[in-house]
Amino acid sequence: MLPLDLPFAVLRVTLWALDMVHLPPFPGSKLEGAFGRALYRLACTQPGRETCQGCPLQSLCPYGLSYTPRLPQSLQVASLGTPPRPIIFRVAYGEERSLAPGELLSFGLVVVGRAVAQLPYLLAALREVGREGLGLRRGRLELEEVRSVQPYTGEEVTLLRGGELGVNLAPLLLGASDGPPVSGHRLRLQLHSPLHIKAGGGLARELHFPVLLRALQRRMSNLEQLYGGALSRRADFTQLPLLARTSARACTTWRLCHDPAPQA
Repeated sequence: MLPLDLPFAVLRVTLWALDMVHLPPFPGSKLEGAFGRALYRLACTQPGRETCQGCPLQSLCPYGLSYTPRLPQSLQVASLGTPPRPIIFRVAYGEERSLAPGELLSFGLVVVGRAVAQLPYLLAALREVGREGLGLRRGRLELEEVRSVQPYTGEEVTLLRGGELGVNLAPLLLGASDGPPVSGHRLRLQLHSPLHIKAGGGLARELHFPVLLRALQRRMSNLEQLYGGALSRRADFTQLPLLARTSARACTTWRLCHDPAPQA
């Protein structure tokens, strides 16, 4: 197991349409943009600035931490030139779709490491995420509920309901040891969103297991160094590529499975 000290929370957000809402095939960017604008309005104490760069509160502000994370001076790592965000949207994609008034839209949100401490701001922003309207015709949505979920056991905790004032600020926290056990000798990988992996200075055109595993290790390590306990900073990953190549040689078939309508 990778040496990771990186707790995270998995949220499931449900909105219901007030108007007719027309969503593009990739609605994640629309939701992420609406959430970012709502979080900015709630959290920014210096709205006169053109950017977050130079703001003394950038590393503490919920918006600065989530949307413009700053690389600490102690971490001069090439792969961290653009620090990853600690909030990840998990949104189903496929074809354009329309929601009639009263229909529901659900998506996932993963909050990583110390960004969980900003949960009050994040929940408040989720209340506002659909009120300015989404899609081509700016159809409005209202928050139905936000749940914290354990995706591997089915355990759930309600954090927020749209029509209620009460807020639960104790999400289910998961760690590296809370993943499902892997048994057997075969692994099936399903890609639920477009995947871009860099290899050899450019985008990888084919999916090879060693390249995939190295990209996953790099991203998890980067997130853990920025938002967790930084145990991976002292870890030795030199054997990982060799193990990946050994596993890849043992595989008889590699195939990419495309699901045209995956679920968030």
